[in-house]
Amino acid sequence: MQFDYVNLILRILHLLAAFAAAGGAIYARFALVPVLSSLPVEQRGELQASLAARWSKVVMASIGILLVSGLANFLLFVLGMKQQPWVETWKGTYVLFYHSL
Repeated sequence: MQFDYVNLILRILHLLAAFAAAGGAIYARFALVPVLSSLPVEQRGELQASLAARWSKVVMASIGILLVSGLANFLLFVLGMKQQPWVETWKGTYVLFYHSL
């Protein structure tokens, strides 16, 4: 049996992107917001603008990786189930896609 490295890499990328997006949100809520509330208003605004500019790039990249790797994992799953005749039809693919949402 041959090991599927592509599937492994896609799953790892998917998990890392999810961890980055969720971990950043948790950090911002529980560590950053309390510190920001102790700063003066003008410093708080500058810091929030700087953080938003930097962090939005990470979040956008994470969401892009999540979408691409999730779709690729789904397609690999569907294409790997060729032994079942109900998956080979368009209706079967639609049912799998509909129920995965």
